[in-house]
Amino acid sequence: MSNMESIFKMSGVNRLVNISLLERGLQLLGAFTAASTVFKVVSLARLYLSPSSLSLNRWKHGNPYALVTGATDGIGWGIVDALAARGFSIILHGRDRNKLEDRRAILQEQYPSLKTEILVFDVLKDPYDNIEELVSGISHLNVTILVNNVGGIPFMPGYITLAEHDSSRIDHVIDMNARFLAHFTRYMMPILSRNGPSLIMNIGSAAEFGLPCATVYSGAKGFVLSFSEALARECKISKTPVDVLNINLGDVSTKQTPTPVRFANPLAKDFGRDVVGRVGAAVASDRNTVTPHIPHAIFLGVLKPLPEFVKVAFLRNMIQDAQALHRKVFNLKEE
Repeated sequence: MSNMESIFKMSGVNRLVNISLLERGLQLLGAFTAASTVFKVVSLARLYLSPSSLSLNRWKHGNPYALVTGATDGIGWGIVDALAARGFSIILHGRDRNKLEDRRAILQEQYPSLKTEILVFDVLKDPYDNIEELVSGISHLNVTILVNNVGGIPFMPGYITLAEHDSSRIDHVIDMNARFLAHFTRYMMPILSRNGPSLIMNIGSAAEFGLPCATVYSGAKGFVLSFSEALARECKISKTPVDVLNINLGDVSTKQTPTPVRFANPLAKDFGRDVVGRVGAAVASDRNTVTPHIPHAIFLGVLKPLPEFVKVAFLRNMIQDAQALHRKVFNLKEE
């Protein structure tokens, strides 16, 4: 056999070897993809089909209290109602003592055996140095759930460009959605650790995806997501008995965001039940973020992989609709 024939023969062998390796690699990739898909399907089924009646058992020990910030209206009040219905005593936080007392009276009438406490603190006005004293006043209670719900856009019109913000508006959005959450959680961690297993639910938003005309709010909710993920992993590494979840959501019909109630836009009370009904399965599935309302999860799952120009067109229409709704509901003039 000539040298040239040997070279051609070896070349053919090498090609066969390379093809064999490629096929093996593609088989492994296919097996990995299939296994990953099955895992995701099983995880989603566990999350959305698990009995909600079992959801809070992990944190319902002793005489458990749940502390909800921004508890007097909207999503906060919806979560309060759902937690009270599951037998948790409630600590209500808000800025208006009279409103807090009214809400406490409603709870005690509806759940006569329920124990309640109130915390008064204005996130936009009161000194943050006072938070330590505020928390020390309830440190003797068996708080096993903290819901960091304070958030939103504290001015109207709510959807404006970044250039239209002044410094106080930027500061207020950051204070309401990020700064208070970080400070308050810091002081609550020793209490929750001592009472563990405990749970922190941080109410995030799909706005962390990047919502035009809500740039500072979106950035703050991005902080909530990263903060929650980081704290969850910190607790796992340090074996601190505190579970942490970022609660992701789309539109919920509240006084602040009065979107029409539809399948994808639930009432705050119904959303509160979804939250409480999903958190146990979310933690059991080792998640750090959960989207409790199924239509919200479907919407975000469809939106995120879309091309950028499609996202921009969709979000433009969504913001225009939201601006029109705010003008109508709050009697705002069109600029």
